[in-house]
Amino acid sequence: MRIKHSSHDSTHQVDQTHHHEDRSFERLKCLLNPHTQLDSYQIHIENVERTWNKLETMRTAGPDALEVVSDFDHTMSKFRENGVKIPSCHGIFEMDPEVTELARNKLKALTERYFPIEFDPALPVEDKIPHMIDWWSTAHQIIVDCRLHRKALEKTVRECNLVLRYAHAYQSIQSFDLC
Repeated sequence: MRIKHSSHDSTHQVDQTHHHEDRSFERLKCLLNPHTQLDSYQIHIENVERTWNKLETMRTAGPDALEVVSDFDHTMSKFRENGVKIPSCHGIFEMDPEVTELARNKLKALTERYFPIEFDPALPVEDKIPHMIDWWSTAHQIIVDCRLHRKALEKTVRECNLVLRYAHAYQSIQSFDLC
């Protein structure tokens, strides 16, 4: 993670950046430590070693190699704005003109199957998790199989009317030069 400082002293900037990277990485290590009570963080990690390896790969590759799409459940975006339903990140992909009708039908069928499970108040979270993983994995593969072109997808994203919940938080993220 790079942090831009206003200081003109480049040594200070490198030291601060390195210190921040170490501190952030130490926090991640704490979260992934098998002795850490993850329940207190409300985190479920199916395979800690695999997750740790992925995080280490991302850390060593640096921020220029990182792209994140992480709003399949409207965590970061609003569900509705002025009475209009806002698409999730997978919903945005589904709006892309390169997504085939067959793929759209498959994605719709997945939603019809899994949406009631996701919001079933009688079903415990631990019973929902495998269904949600299956839903996300299957939907993701359907979208990948459409082989969308970056330029078309960029246009779709610009036109999708996405509304972020906490715009100030994303401005803070941009200040860390992560986007």
